[in-house]
Amino acid sequence: MNTSTIPVKKVLIHRAALLDGALWSLFAKVVGSFGLLVISAFLVRVLSKAEVGTFLFLINFVFVIGSICQVGITSTVIKHVGIALAKSKNKGTPIFDSIIIVTFTTSIFCLIYYFFLASHLSKMFSLEEFQSFRFIIVLWIGLRTWQILVAELFRANHNLRLASFYGGTATNLLGAALVIWIYYYANDITLYGWMACWLIMSAAISTTSVLILSSLIREAWRSYSISIERLFNYLRESIPICLSSISVIIVSRSDLWVVSHSTDTESLASYAVAGQLSLVIGALIPVVNGVLSPMIPNYMADERKSEVQDLIRAATSISSLISISLLIIFSLIGQQIIGFIYGPGFEDALAPTIYLGIAQLVYSYFGAGGYILLHRGHQKTFLMITLVSAITSVSTALVLSGMYSIVGVAFGYATGLIFQTLACATYSYKLEGIRVDADMTFSSIFRLLKLRRRTS
Repeated sequence: MNTSTIPVKKVLIHRAALLDGALWSLFAKVVGSFGLLVISAFLVRVLSKAEVGTFLFLINFVFVIGSICQVGITSTVIKHVGIALAKSKNKGTPIFDSIIIVTFTTSIFCLIYYFFLASHLSKMFSLEEFQSFRFIIVLWIGLRTWQILVAELFRANHNLRLASFYGGTATNLLGAALVIWIYYYANDITLYGWMACWLIMSAAISTTSVLILSSLIREAWRSYSISIERLFNYLRESIPICLSSISVIIVSRSDLWVVSHSTDTESLASYAVAGQLSLVIGALIPVVNGVLSPMIPNYMADERKSEVQDLIRAATSISSLISISLLIIFSLIGQQIIGFIYGPGFEDALAPTIYLGIAQLVYSYFGAGGYILLHRGHQKTFLMITLVSAITSVSTALVLSGMYSIVGVAFGYATGLIFQTLACATYSYKLEGIRVDADMTFSSIFRLLKLRRRTS
C-alpha cells in the first residue's frame, strides 16, 4: 500500500502516540533507573554483601522464569493487536488468548518448581534459599509473570504510559520507598523478611494493574469466544519466538547464573552491581524498544517501511549518544561513582561494568534489528542468531571465569550480545531493506521533529 493512500488523520494519530509515548517512556525509565539505584544503595547498607548477592540473583531468576512462562505470546499479541488496530478489527481475541495461555503455563511451572525443581537448583547453585524460600519464590514468579503480561497488553493497546509504569517503574519506585523505610526503622531485617516485604509490594502493584486493566478486559470479553484450535495456532506462532526469547535471556540474563555457579556470593553481588550500572549506560534502549515494538507491526501492515526506518534511526541516534556519554563518564570516574552509591567492598565491579557497558552501547546503536525480524515473520532467522549468540556467551564466559573471575564472565557475555546485535541489524537490512543503525547526521531526528510540529 502506498503511504499516500493512508488517511492523514490515522497517520498523525500514530505519530502522536509514538512521540508522546516516547516522552513518557523516557521519563518513566529515568525515574525507574533512579529507583533501582536507590534500592541497591540502601540495600547494601541493610543486608550483608552475600545476602545482597543472593537477593539480586533471585530477582534475576524470577525475571528469567517469568519471561519463559510467557512462551513468546506477548510478542505475538503485540503483533496481532497492532495489525487489528491498523485494520480496525477486533483486538479482544489475542488479548484473552494470551491471558489464558500465560496463566496455564505459569501455573504448570510453579507446580513443577515447588515440588521438584527447588531442591535441584539449591544444590546446583549452592543456594539453599531456592529450597527454604520456595513458597515465596512461587508467589513471586506468579506476580512477576502477571506484571510482564499486563505491561505488554497495555503496550499492545498503545497505552505506553501504563506499559512503562507497570513494566518496572512502579516496582522500582515503591521498592526504593520500602528499602529507605527499612533502613531507618527496621535495620535488623533478615533476607527472608526483606523478600516477604518485596512480595507484598508486588502483590499491591499487581492488584492495581488488574483494576486498571479491567475495563480493557470487559471490552474484549464482549466479543470473545474461546477456540482450542486458535489457541494452538497462537502457540505454534509463539514457540519460535519463545525459543528466541530463551536464547536472548541466556545472552542477557544468565551471566549471573554462571557467576553463581563458579564463584562465591560476594563476587555475585559485585557482578550484579556491574550489571545494574551497565543498564544505566544503556538506559534508553528499553524506551526505544518499548515504544517501537507496537508501532512496527502497525506501520508495516500499511507497508510504510521508510517511516519505520526513520523512526528507528532517530530513536537509536538519541539512545546511542546518551550511552556513549555515560560510558565515558564511567571510564573516567567509575570507581568514585561505585564507591559513592554502594560503599566500600564493590571496587571489583568497575571492569565488568565497562565491558558490559560497551555491549550496551553497541546495542543502543543497532538494537532494533531483532524487532524487525520478529514482526516480519523471520522468527527462524532470529532464533538461529540468538542460539549462536547464547552458545558464544556461555562458552566464552565459562572458559574465562576460571582465569579472570567476574571480568571473564562480563567479557564473554558482552561478546555474545555484540554479535547478536550486529547480526540482527545485518539481516534486517538484508531481508527487509530497513536500516536500524543510528543516524548520526541527525536528519532522521529533524524529520521526526517536523512531524511532531505537524501533529501539534
